[in-house]
Amino acid sequence: MTGGDGVVAGVQLASASESGLEVIEAIAHQGTRQLIIARPGLFTFTLTVRLRDGGQRCKQVRVRVEE
Repeated sequence: MTGGDGVVAGVQLASASESGLEVIEAIAHQGTRQLIIARPGLFTFTLTVRLRDGGQRCKQVRVRVEE
């Protein structure tokens, strides 16, 4: 998720539920991440990549967990 000549300076993952922001955490530049959600609701995850040239890229996904 980089663009142009930007080199990754940092990556963070934020999650929010219908009741508001839950967690913001720094994550590794490469690899996988597994998250288990144990309660129903609508959750929003935002992945933000900060580039050393000052740029930033964000991707967002919403997940609905049902009983």
